[in-house]
Amino acid sequence: MKKRFLAVLFAAMMLAGCAGAADEQEGHDHATDQQAEEMVDDAEEIDAETEALVETMKEELSVYADYLPAEEAAAAGMYTITADGVAGGQEEWDAFMAGEHESVILCQYTQKGGAVLDYLMHREDGSYLILSDSSRDGYEDDEKMGEDFEVQKFAALKVFEDFKVQDDSTPVTIGVLTNEPALDADTFRTYWNEGSTAAHQAYLLYVI
Repeated sequence: MKKRFLAVLFAAMMLAGCAGAADEQEGHDHATDQQAEEMVDDAEEIDAETEALVETMKEELSVYADYLPAEEAAAAGMYTITADGVAGGQEEWDAFMAGEHESVILCQYTQKGGAVLDYLMHREDGSYLILSDSSRDGYEDDEKMGEDFEVQKFAALKVFEDFKVQDDSTPVTIGVLTNEPALDADTFRTYWNEGSTAAHQAYLLYVI
């Protein structure tokens, strides 16, 4: 369900006009190319140790109420993103990106107003493990797309600032999990516009 939410948001970016041009920056790679290259071949494998870790992550997420307002998510230390931007947790996200925290929880909201939680962990081997929890997304069971919980493993995390889907669209900042160590903004833009992000194992984590 989070993918549907981000897809709608990203599609809206393509229709929005850009008030001023900004030079696009290269993505900040939060994993070394050497580390990432070593993990590409087995990035999707989930071993027994990882399965146990995922169960622990699920237990930690289970303490949060079914209805989770943005102010409560932010107060809990989540990197909280609403339609108006970052509502809290910027320090936690910055600490995670700086390597000071091994994990962080992102909270975003669907069109129904439900919270979607992404428990993101940077592991010792340099890979990223993400548990997406859409059990609070506000949609009825017959509207849901997939399971409430989805586990994925990626080789690298990229953040692209001043990112534009098209030349005349509004620049935003996006976070992307990927199994391509050298992924840059131009390449991801191509994947998005041709609708092949999943095929290239690129996961849009957030849009700000």
